[in-house]
Amino acid sequence: STWRCKRTLDGHGKGVYCVATWGGMVTSGSGDKTIRVWDAGAGTHEQALAGHEGSVVALVACGQRLISSSVDKTVKVWSMATWACVQSVQAYAAGSVQFIRSLAVSGPTLVGGSWSHPHSPTEEYEAWVWDLETLEPLHTLRQPAGQNVL
Repeated sequence: STWRCKRTLDGHGKGVYCVATWGGMVTSGSGDKTIRVWDAGAGTHEQALAGHEGSVVALVACGQRLISSSVDKTVKVWSMATWACVQSVQAYAAGSVQFIRSLAVSGPTLVGGSWSHPHSPTEEYEAWVWDLETLEPLHTLRQPAGQNVL
């Protein structure tokens, strides 16, 4: 079989760094600091979510929530019913070179992977585990100095 593009979803002002899907919907996070919500079947733009102060680099859909992370060092939870930001946590302090780059949901937890900003002189890697309901941090797994794995 041949893969063919059925539709192009235009709307972001900069590159798309991440996508998440559920049902017939697609969300995309971009360097323009927004998340866009699309009806994939109809190809229509449904909503633009603004609130991050940096590029949106990770998205995960879970139940009636969309969770995003950004180079602004925050993790945000958006209600799919209203598209309002209902929760936000600062994962790293403003001066840190790290940010959450990937997100996954596992049971009652949200897991995020981080590493240093690409232009940082140091390389640091961590995995964060949060309570999915409260976003209280449960664990932080740090890479031992000089090693390439957690």
